[in-house]
Amino acid sequence: MHVYLDESGDLGFDLNKKGTSNHFVITMLLTREPKKVANCVKRLKTAALRKKYKKMPEIKFNNSPLSFKRMILRKLAKQNIFVFAFVLKKAGIQSKLHDQKHKVYNYVTGLLFDKILPFLLPEEEIVMVVDKVKRRKIEVDDFNLYLRMKLVMAGDEERRLTIDHADSQKNISLQAVDFVAGAIFQKYEHKGREFYDLISKRIKFEVFWPK
Repeated sequence: MHVYLDESGDLGFDLNKKGTSNHFVITMLLTREPKKVANCVKRLKTAALRKKYKKMPEIKFNNSPLSFKRMILRKLAKQNIFVFAFVLKKAGIQSKLHDQKHKVYNYVTGLLFDKILPFLLPEEEIVMVVDKVKRRKIEVDDFNLYLRMKLVMAGDEERRLTIDHADSQKNISLQAVDFVAGAIFQKYEHKGREFYDLISKRIKFEVFWPK
């Protein structure tokens, strides 16, 4: 199973600061047909976007025309994908964790990771691709170890897990999950359901925490 992980929003906890989001969304897009997902995005970018967008190395939810957001989400909804999402309400997070952002990130990702395990076939390998952004090596190693420990705690330590921290400009499937994460973020941050409703039938698990 290929798992593509991306997030929307930020992990800043000063909610009075301009530009800081109230929510942070982590999304996992699961598929057993990774080439079809990548080709879906690639074909749409080639066929539908104006010249200036075609030259961009990366297309993202936040910098795309409304018509393209609708188009790509409708197309993704027809693919053999499964979406798992964790929506963090930052106002409910204890202040002692505000300076441990990568720990919060790992914890929330781990909670979501637990939810995908029962969905997998026995002995099915997990190939996880994560947007590498600007994490330090120690944070990357900590993230990888944390997810491997999750497998041990679930009694599933024999399952193969490959984690690739990739450049989203070069991995078009990460660009696909960015659109899904953006659609879910819009629902909670801005009370806008239009994009969410286009992909909602593919959402297998979604939690809002803390309630």
